[in-house]
Formats: sequence, structure tokens, C-alpha cells
Amino acid sequence: MGSIPIGGSNLIHFFMITLIALIVLVILLGLVIYAQVVVVTGQENDTYDPFGEDEQLTWTMHHTEYVNRYKDKIYFVQINSNQIQMTFETDYYRVAYAKDDSDTDLYMIDPSGGPAIFVGTDMVSIYHVWKNCIVSSITQEHNKHYILTFQKIEE
Repeated sequence: MGSIPIGGSNLIHFFMITLIALIVLVILLGLVIYAQVVVVTGQENDTYDPFGEDEQLTWTMHHTEYVNRYKDKIYFVQINSNQIQMTFETDYYRVAYAKDDSDTDLYMIDPSGGPAIFVGTDMVSIYHVWKNCIVSSITQEHNKHYILTFQKIEE
């Protein structure tokens, strides 16, 4: 039986090419991970300033994905300086109204598995940057889309 001899220089050449390829792959993987971190960070804190000068109209858009105990995803997106849109995927949820004869004056929205949001809820329980943002009203925008209007209180 014959064998194909591999010369020393061919083996070193093959090893060097493999090593260079691995280094290039590690660098590319690092760049991809870095780019994803920058994109996520950039999306999390988009600043909205429609007039460019009025500090009172400047606010930072925040959003978060809340995964409840049943692994359902509930999305919270700040849509302006005092409102958060709540959207969820589950078909099971409860609502409560502030008055018995009302069908528009919502007091509570509770997707199965949570989180239950009431008028008076501090949104810090959902996302830390919404500390002292107290829900003052809840309105239904569409099926499974709710607008949480909040008031920011000072500490």
C-alpha cells in the first residue's frame, strides 16, 4: 500500500492558511456582535425633538419586550412624552372598567400571565426608565393594542 507523503512545507503552508482563516472569522464575528450591540442600544434610546430647540418637547423613546410567566410577549413602546402603547399576542386577557355602565373608561388590562396594568400603576415595574411614570388612563386603540397615558411625578 502506498501513501501520499506530505512534505513539511506543505503542512506548514496548510496550517498557516487555516490559522489566518480562523483569525479572520473571529474578527468578523466580533464585528457582527459589536454591530448588533450598537444597533440595539441605538434603538432603545431614540431622541425625538420635533422643533430642535424647545426642551419641554424633547423626550426619549423607550421600548421593551416583557415576557410573562406563560412566555407570552407583551410589547411596550413609548409613543410620545406621556403615552406608552401596550401590545400583546395572547388571546386571553381581562379588562375592567372604572364604572359599571362604561365601555370606554378602562381601569385595568391584564393579559393572561401578566402583567396586570391598573390606573395608578408605576411603570417602573415594567421597565426601569419609566420610574415614577404613573398610569392615569388606559384606552383601547385596537384589539390587543392599548394606550397607557401616564403622568411623570417628581421624587
